[in-house]
Amino acid sequence: MGAINSRFGPHRAYALLLAVSFNLTGCEGDGRVCQVSGRVTIDGEPVPAGSVLMMSEDGRRTSAAELQPDGTYRVRCQPGHFMVALVPPPGPDPFSDTAPDATSTPLEVPIPRKYQDVGTSGLEVQVPQGESTFDIDIDSTLARSKRE
Repeated sequence: MGAINSRFGPHRAYALLLAVSFNLTGCEGDGRVCQVSGRVTIDGEPVPAGSVLMMSEDGRRTSAAELQPDGTYRVRCQPGHFMVALVPPPGPDPFSDTAPDATSTPLEVPIPRKYQDVGTSGLEVQVPQGESTFDIDIDSTLARSKRE
């Protein structure tokens, strides 16, 4: 016990744990953290539920934020170029033994399938250092006509 404690005191062990954690989660560790905020709308109406997913072009960095009822979101990420997708809220659990509660009916959000994947959405953002705004407005008629 003495040999381990003399080499790795509590502070060193904690620092090592943090370093390993950052490495495993894909954090590059350069300390540059940006904040992107915005509003997601479909045909001018706020998207009240779901998530905004941002993925770097190399796929190594991802960030996500939950949409608020007014369609706004706020996500922290590192600066760089990101592809963006809109993820609808999860539906009811098909394997649940309990009946859905009438008061907790999940919102059905009509996000066109095209926008649910970073590879097909066509949504991209260049995130600069600091704070920035990225509003997303989808025209559902254009999404349907391109799909057909």
